[in-house]
Amino acid sequence: MFKTIAFLGTFVLLSLAADAQGQESEKLAADISKAMRDSLKLNNKQQDDLYAINMQLHHNKVAARKSSPDRAIVVKSLQRIENSRDSLYRIVLKENEYAEYKTKKKNLVKKH
Repeated sequence: MFKTIAFLGTFVLLSLAADAQGQESEKLAADISKAMRDSLKLNNKQQDDLYAINMQLHHNKVAARKSSPDRAIVVKSLQRIENSRDSLYRIVLKENEYAEYKTKKKNLVKKH
């Protein structure tokens, strides 16, 4: 009986954690797209498109984490997904906006 209760409790906690992670990723995608809109002076359509890209990347990363128990394979998949971000952003951003995005990204990476 105790094992059943413990299992159900664990299941409930994992379900809540998964839901929280989903909400967290949606908030992060929204925060990133809003920050980009503000710093690059984008329009609402561009912000919405960037949000959609960020959510798609998140879903792709979740799938990659579940795809293999081999950590090296997962890391390689995650890196491939992350490397696609700039090319997806390039479709949404105008040439001058994309150049400014790349400059800001480069400066941010230098700081860390």
